[in-house]
Amino acid sequence: MHILKLAFIFLIIPDIFAQSIIESLDSSSNIVTQETELPEESIFSIDGDKRIFILTHDSEGFSSGDYISLVLNKELVARALCAKIFNNKAGIKILKIYNTELWDKLRRGTRIKILRGDDSYYRSKPQVAEEANKEEEKEIKDILSKEDLYDDINFLEDDIGLDDNKNRVVKNDNLIYGGIAYFSSINATNTAESIMIFTGSWSYQLTDNTFIEAQVARGIHRDTPLVDIDTIIFSYSGRIKYTVEAPFHFILQPYFGYRVVVASANYEENATTTAELNTAADILNSIEKKDIIFGASVLRRLVPGWYVRGDVGIDMISAGLTLEF
Repeated sequence: MHILKLAFIFLIIPDIFAQSIIESLDSSSNIVTQETELPEESIFSIDGDKRIFILTHDSEGFSSGDYISLVLNKELVARALCAKIFNNKAGIKILKIYNTELWDKLRRGTRIKILRGDDSYYRSKPQVAEEANKEEEKEIKDILSKEDLYDDINFLEDDIGLDDNKNRVVKNDNLIYGGIAYFSSINATNTAESIMIFTGSWSYQLTDNTFIEAQVARGIHRDTPLVDIDTIIFSYSGRIKYTVEAPFHFILQPYFGYRVVVASANYEENATTTAELNTAADILNSIEKKDIIFGASVLRRLVPGWYVRGDVGIDMISAGLTLEF
């Protein structure tokens, strides 16, 4: 009988003891996940759309490419991706907002804690319920729906400038432009007339925000200098441009330079009189120019690497597309 009692005790006690240990570990786990001291950083800057943050990286508690969560007052605020670390600063892009009330409190200089990796164990039931709220999800989507995460590979360099070219408005050195332009010419009646021509240019950034540009334009002026005779016009110009940021994400490039316009036409055989011959020669001479030019180019980003551009100057008015590389 005593043997049976002892066997019963030995069978029951391990189960009770194991359950006690599991409960203790579970309780301990809850304490660890909520109370463990997390790396703390400061918000260095926030872009206008509040989608890109620059944080200090004093703790070195996370690396480029890590998924992290921002924690404030022991509550998860947002989910983010660390895209770049440079000069003890970390650039992150916000992927998801957990708590809009705390989100609205984030400011430059705010101290926040960083949770690296999976944050599912940290989230409390109220947070999960809050995330499921449809109205709040809509508000979050409104904030984050502007661009997909990988729409702009260099979003940090474009918006914040964590790279070596942080003083540049345009980060790349080369700009290739192609478009159409209105060019002021002279017609067969010896009066001013605007014609449409094709134009293209290449710009190179010599120093931060200072470009040199070579531009070529070509067009045909019909029935000039005589009826049924066309004039081929080439315009060659060199420009120096300075780049500044303008409101509403526009880029302004005032310029000045020098232009040479060349006009050619086979009019000699069609001129019936000496007067017509002299008039045709005078018209071509009037079209041809060598002069100083000035004006401004305006650029607006379409997609990463591409801009729409317009030029307004004494040499021509043009519009087209620009590729940077």
